[in-house]
Order: sequence, then structure tokens, then C-alpha cells
Amino acid sequence: MSILFAIKSLKTTNKTAKTVQTLLSQHPNITINWIKAQNGHLGNEKTGQLAKRAAIEGTAFNLQKPVSFLKKTLTQLSLESWQREWEEGTTSRHTFDVLPKVALISKQWSMNEILFVTGHSPFPSYFKRFGLTVSDNCDVGTPCHYATACRLTLPFHFKTPSTIHKLPWLQNLVSNPHARRKQKILMELIQTNEQLLNTES
Repeated sequence: MSILFAIKSLKTTNKTAKTVQTLLSQHPNITINWIKAQNGHLGNEKTGQLAKRAAIEGTAFNLQKPVSFLKKTLTQLSLESWQREWEEGTTSRHTFDVLPKVALISKQWSMNEILFVTGHSPFPSYFKRFGLTVSDNCDVGTPCHYATACRLTLPFHFKTPSTIHKLPWLQNLVSNPHARRKQKILMELIQTNEQLLNTES
């Protein structure tokens, strides 16, 4: 029945429907209508017989796949390739811990949440990694360190997770509303005191 809608539509891109439209315009005495299947209509029964015969004896030919199918297939292949690269990569592993699976849908994170997940500026470990500072005030200087152990952020600490629970703990920090609010305050503290955190004791 969908082909009838395609034939009726002036905007159809289906090649078969366009061919039928051309034939119908050339032969106005021919009309196409839908009838209920298996109702004993002679023409309908004959059509069924011819269809079965064509399936057995007909000449095989290839139909071009619709654009929607190609888009879906290419998107899926791209995601699979992206996922393999993400899993086999050697950089951004802190981000990988939080987002092990790639997706086209945005997480709608704030800038502070992105900085926390990626471990980028203002964290001392980031500056030290790229040689932008000689040393950092904290021994570790990573997001997790500031969120659980650093003496400079003690009032805003989260409970330190065990090794086996670190991944769900990280994911909770960017998904749980209460944890996100607390993390926001922590990040504002770190950014406000960035000079202190990046200066030797």
C-alpha cells in the first residue's frame, strides 16, 4: 500500500513510483486502486499467481537502495569505526572512563563538567603534562584527587570510591543532580584559586 502513496505523491523520489506515474500519465484510462487481499476478486487472485510465477521464473535485477538506508548504514559503520578507535586509543583515557561508548547525542554538560571529565585546565596535572608549570602544589593534581583527597578542597570532598567502583562513581558525578551541583561548586573553587593550586608550597 505504501507504493500507492508514493505513486500518488508528486514529491516521491522512488524510481519505480516515478515510472508508474509516467505510464499513468500516458494512459489516462488506467487507474490503480487498493483492494482487500484474499477476498476472491479475480484480478487480485491473478495478480497473486503472476507474482508467484515471477518469483520463480522471473529475471533477477538489482534495485537501488533508498537514500535513508544508505544514511543509516553509513552512520552505523561510522559509529562502529569511531568506537574501535575510542577503545584502542591511548589518549583521553580519563574521559574514556566516564564515556566508554561513543554516541551522536550530546550529554549537555556544562564547561566545568567537560573540564572535570577531560582533566584539562585548570588542573595542575594538565599544566604539568604540557610543561606549562614546573610542579603542582598537590602531589597528584587530577580531578579525582581534588574531589576526594586534596587538603585545599576538603569542604567539598566526595566519598572516595574503591577501585572497582571508580567508573560508576565518575559517571554519577556528571549524571546525579546533587553530585553535579556539588561538583560545580568544587570547580568554581578550583578556578577561583587556580594560582594557589599551580604554585609550589
